[in-house]
Amino acid sequence: MRLGRPVTTLLALAPFLGVTAAVGRANAEVEDEEAPPLLVVQGSAAPAFSSTAREGQGPRDAADAASLIEDQPGVHVRRQGAEGGFATVSIRGNASNQVAVTFAGVPLTGAADPSLDLASLPLWPGAALRVHRTFAPAAFGGGYLGGVVAIEPLELSLRAGSARTEVYDAYGSFGSYRLRASDVRALSDEVRVGSGVAYARWDGDFRYWDPNRVPAGDHARENAEGAQLAGVTQVRVEHGAWSVIATGLAQGRRDGVPGPFEAPTRGASLARDRELVALEARRRDDDGRWLARAFIRREGRTFGDDAPLDPVAGARHVRGSVLDGGVTLGRSHALGPLTLDARLEFELERAQTAPSQLDGYQRARVGVAVDATLKPSARLTLIAAARADLRDDADPSGGTATPRELLPAAHVGGELLLGEGLSLAAHGGALARPPSFLELLGDGGVYAESPGLRSERSLGADAGLRARFALFGGRARFEAELTGFAAHTTDFIVVTSHGLGTLKAVNVGAVRTAGAEATLAATFGPLRLLGSYTALYSRDATDEPSYRGRPLPGRAPHDLTADATVTLGRLALHYGFDFVAATPLDRAALQIEPSRLTHDIGARVRLGGGLTLLGEVRNLFDQRTRPVLLSSATGETVTYPISDFLGYPMPGRRFTIALRWSTQAAP
Repeated sequence: MRLGRPVTTLLALAPFLGVTAAVGRANAEVEDEEAPPLLVVQGSAAPAFSSTAREGQGPRDAADAASLIEDQPGVHVRRQGAEGGFATVSIRGNASNQVAVTFAGVPLTGAADPSLDLASLPLWPGAALRVHRTFAPAAFGGGYLGGVVAIEPLELSLRAGSARTEVYDAYGSFGSYRLRASDVRALSDEVRVGSGVAYARWDGDFRYWDPNRVPAGDHARENAEGAQLAGVTQVRVEHGAWSVIATGLAQGRRDGVPGPFEAPTRGASLARDRELVALEARRRDDDGRWLARAFIRREGRTFGDDAPLDPVAGARHVRGSVLDGGVTLGRSHALGPLTLDARLEFELERAQTAPSQLDGYQRARVGVAVDATLKPSARLTLIAAARADLRDDADPSGGTATPRELLPAAHVGGELLLGEGLSLAAHGGALARPPSFLELLGDGGVYAESPGLRSERSLGADAGLRARFALFGGRARFEAELTGFAAHTTDFIVVTSHGLGTLKAVNVGAVRTAGAEATLAATFGPLRLLGSYTALYSRDATDEPSYRGRPLPGRAPHDLTADATVTLGRLALHYGFDFVAATPLDRAALQIEPSRLTHDIGARVRLGGGLTLLGEVRNLFDQRTRPVLLSSATGETVTYPISDFLGYPMPGRRFTIALRWSTQAAP
């Protein structure tokens, strides 16, 4: 894979006042500051198993959006190096290109960018990420198999006349520096305004074991610098029966990605920018609400490689942009115990990339979605979700239009309250995802073209128990969830290596996944415990003898995260560990990434005046290498660096020191 190069300058876009997104997100959550951080769904009518993470409320410091959700059940984050570097997310064994991501209700993944770099999404104080595992409401959109990550950048729930300002400033290993600030003000009962800015930089030059050096030994990673600047603004206005939210986002990022340890790159660079503006209006009446939403999103990318691995091919430069816009009209209507939410969506996405077949390619999509919630009794909630998306791909420059395709998706579910604080939930249905521009046509750089890809289709189900209870007069409290899931996917699309430094998407036929998730949040006086465990079974069910029956690459069969925090007055001490079981790296399961166990410690001290000092050490015992068996006959091994499934080395011990200032002015 060809990526990477040091970057020493950043041209970024400053925050601007945009317009848009969803107001009146019903039933906004107000979390009890004394309760354990949310790991499980609260309440009934949950159309999916989901979990929520908020910036600044977890036991660990979050370097980026990927860090914020990597300890959530069913979620596995794949990184290319240290925090801040390229990161994608896998949910319940599904690939990153099968996970949809939204920002204030606006889709960030689509035809031109199926896999979102979560590390490129900035965080602001108060930001919240909700992960829907497998099934999400039909109103969230379609075209996914592996769930939805929904991002809300700011928390605008304040009483009239109040204000909240937060600043986070952090230094860390490998030249990292992060600054986040947000300010939210309730100017009146009708108007709330929030804004945030986030800046980050890093050099990423950690040392790793290089087995290809003569002699083998530690080597400082090169070409790993990066920097990012982003700003967001939201305005919410409520007047009579009307609610309106306007959201604007602008960001710029420049990276050097050093490549895998077996083939480091020294001449590549990647610059990206993203701008988003959206407007959503809702009008309430006696029976429900009307909805109107419009958005426009632009993303630009410049990939350059002045020192390619193949010198005969010469330097490569690819410039591209994505322009995406859409309109949604909807109606939520209550009919006694039945609530219906219907949406009509239109979206047009256009990609400009040169040199590549992708230049001028566009996708038009019309979608119809219906969510129904029925409460026949106080203990039982039933849900049904259905949508159909008609897509039409075309090349305006004169290419042949691809056939139109109608992709249906639907699921049903329910939740039964078995007793005080105990409920049973289950869901089942079908999902579908069309191939993206990148998968079909490549990008002229890293991805090779793959015309003829078919849409993926999946049948899935999940079921689980949720519990929430207290003991000893409320001094001990527990939240827990145990869930089982299974899915069968046909025409599964995977990204595989295709020659030197090139990737290609291919249909591999059918795959099966199944597993279990367990989460726990508990408090015993000053002690708080958090745990998340995922067991995953995945199998290639294609007819290819070399791969049939093999586990899917990059899917860890066991993933466990645990944290314990003790609060003693103004001081909080934290210990945590992460365990990832041995993971196959290729479809034939001939290359195995050994299991790894890393430990973290940290402390927080409330200094007064709204100031909090934080310190954290990750990978405490500096685990950086692994033995690889060369010969089973002789037992000979060779030392390799700990790396992700693409061969990017992972960092060893690292630290973060941060200062957080928060103030809230009462009305």
